[in-house]
Amino acid sequence: MGDGGTPGACPYLGYGLRLQREFIGPILRDEPDVDWLEVISDNWIHASSMELESLEQLSQRLPLVLHGMSLGIGGAGPLDLDYLTRLKTLAERLRAPWVSDHLCGGPRRAGHALDLSPLPRTRASLAHLLPRIREAQQRLERPLLLENIPQPAAAGAAEMDDWTFISEVAEGSDSLILLDLDNLYLSALAQRRDPMELLKRMPAERICQLHLGSRPDPGELPEAENPVWRFFQSALALIAPVNTMLEPTNSLPPLSQLLEDLRDIQDLAAAA
Repeated sequence: MGDGGTPGACPYLGYGLRLQREFIGPILRDEPDVDWLEVISDNWIHASSMELESLEQLSQRLPLVLHGMSLGIGGAGPLDLDYLTRLKTLAERLRAPWVSDHLCGGPRRAGHALDLSPLPRTRASLAHLLPRIREAQQRLERPLLLENIPQPAAAGAAEMDDWTFISEVAEGSDSLILLDLDNLYLSALAQRRDPMELLKRMPAERICQLHLGSRPDPGELPEAENPVWRFFQSALALIAPVNTMLEPTNSLPPLSQLLEDLRDIQDLAAAA
């Protein structure tokens, strides 16, 4: 993967964390050992200029990337151009090297949470998706990464499997992949497949970022016994170097615990 500014390029930043509002002050004050931060764009896209000042301060010290749930890239309706304009403005203000969202249909409300609807793995889906992804990326003027979501068993006959579909989306639209390793691993288990074999079928040069789940509970399941962390270590033989973000699992751990987990996965990577 390159370090240029074209839509297909992906700069290597290192190891990052998901930013929470309560982390901003401690990170600005203590400057912990983290290479970059992922910002949930939907939490900030309507923020006032004054509210964004703290994020701008962070962006002067660390790279910030944007991750959202509201793009609805596979939705039936037209792209939300107002949303894309706001997203581009936020990305420019924070100097985000890339923007990411989910490879799914339109987000649906399920109580207080957003439910991401899966897409049929068909040629018709590809024909619908590819021009929309190209347009979104052109409007954002930076790389667009799309993340794999959990895919339930198909209601009808799929024309291709998940990993062929994800690969064809990325290559056909000249976009990049945000690979959720936990989702890939669970999909492999459900299909009774080897997760490494699924990973080998994907275009490694288009995998720009990983999401890797943090330890479920502090002090439990050390890295040597965490199957997805072991998979991560093995996967680096195929896709390193790759931007890796530690994603909170279930409840939000304190920043100190996330930083400890981040050091552990860096040690795993160094030993790979």
